[in-house]
Amino acid sequence: MDSNEFLSTLALTFVQGVGPKTAKLLIAHCGSASEVWKRNIGQIQKIPDIGPKTAHEIASSRESAFKRAEQECELAQKKDIRILLYNDTDFPNRLKVLPDSPLLLYLRGSGTLNMPKAIGIVGTRRASLYGKAITEKIVEDVAHFYPTIVSGLAYGIDIQAHITAIAQKIPTVAVLASGVDVIYPSAHLPQVDAMLELGLVISEKALGTQPDAMLFPARNRIIAGLSDALVVVEAAAKGGALITANIAHSYDKEIFAVPGNLSSLTSAGCNKLIQSQKASIYMNVQDLESSLRWDMSHTELRPSRRAPQEIPKLEGVEQRIYNILAEKGKLQIDDLAVYAQIPIGAAAANLFELELKNIVKALPGKQYELS
Repeated sequence: MDSNEFLSTLALTFVQGVGPKTAKLLIAHCGSASEVWKRNIGQIQKIPDIGPKTAHEIASSRESAFKRAEQECELAQKKDIRILLYNDTDFPNRLKVLPDSPLLLYLRGSGTLNMPKAIGIVGTRRASLYGKAITEKIVEDVAHFYPTIVSGLAYGIDIQAHITAIAQKIPTVAVLASGVDVIYPSAHLPQVDAMLELGLVISEKALGTQPDAMLFPARNRIIAGLSDALVVVEAAAKGGALITANIAHSYDKEIFAVPGNLSSLTSAGCNKLIQSQKASIYMNVQDLESSLRWDMSHTELRPSRRAPQEIPKLEGVEQRIYNILAEKGKLQIDDLAVYAQIPIGAAAANLFELELKNIVKALPGKQYELS
């Protein structure tokens, strides 16, 4: 995608009243995001399901939206944050098929969102010792399959899932309701730093966005969408974990709930999911294996290639380039720069440094691969 189309798409996110669904509708009708911005109020207004208010907002905010988009790109580059658009090749395939998928995602870290296996684990912020222990056991039991653990970085069950994934040296993805540069709760900053080695912190919200209660349900749909199966460990009768489970159910995802004490408020949600047959009872890892058809004899487990964290003194863009080559194999420098979302000059400079470290090697035709 050329830079003008990228900027045109990003600019749509800064128009009041234009969400992912409306933006995609506009782009589909006009043929491209850049074409949307060329239309006048009358032309935009004639697009089905686009009213006069939205048409006026688009027409009147062109200058400010593009200025904000340019500033966002500069800030993202400065903070080593990637921005993936919904039609990028690296945009998660699990989300592309959803009717309410994000228009874009902001990413911090070295992981991928097109992981072979992904398990979502959610639950109450007021987790009991039992809930934390069960969460730890679930992650430990699935670790040999090398799945990505997806959760929301909240207190309680979420952070326990992330912590255990880090300890097991498997990727974990934290989906935020804030910007990826605004870690909430801030007490989990150390865990975020650790998860960036193999995993990611992601959000669809613009940089600097502060967490707000109304933003969390939309965040939850991304957790549900990225997961092959969702496990609810502990949940009250109402709350975010139940919202995530209901969304996952609407996506036809596999849902499991850990049964709990009938007198425990933090088990009421799990028991309700089981009773309503929206979730299967989670008893042990074999439930996941059977449901997702994970056959040990025909499943790729932990990567045999050396893991990113085993490479000495590798971080930032170098780490990103390493992970891209590990996933994609041999690549031309132009394609590598696109995947890494960096200028070709920056790609060349980092590749040179990686060559000096004997981590990558140059091939004919401006191609590179891991040594």
